[in-house]
Amino acid sequence: MMVTDTDDDGLDDNVETNTGTYADDEDTGTNPNDSYSDNDGLEDGNEVSENPAFSDRNERDTDGGGVDDGVEKLTDETNPNNPN
Repeated sequence: MMVTDTDDDGLDDNVETNTGTYADDEDTGTNPNDSYSDNDGLEDGNEVSENPAFSDRNERDTDGGGVDDGVEKLTDETNPNNPN
């Protein structure tokens, strides 16, 4: 079986359904042509496979605290699920 990862984010195109809604690892809702579907600074592959419960794959700011998930995780070293 041939695997295609058009956006090189670590997810096969066939699981990136581009619906904007995560159902499971086989229906991620992410965009197969955009490695940062939610524009939060974390690649889709990281949010789905390496860190599945840490941040929403389709939401730029999971906790609604006003800081993008990528900044919280990579720069501030805070939890994207905690707005405080």
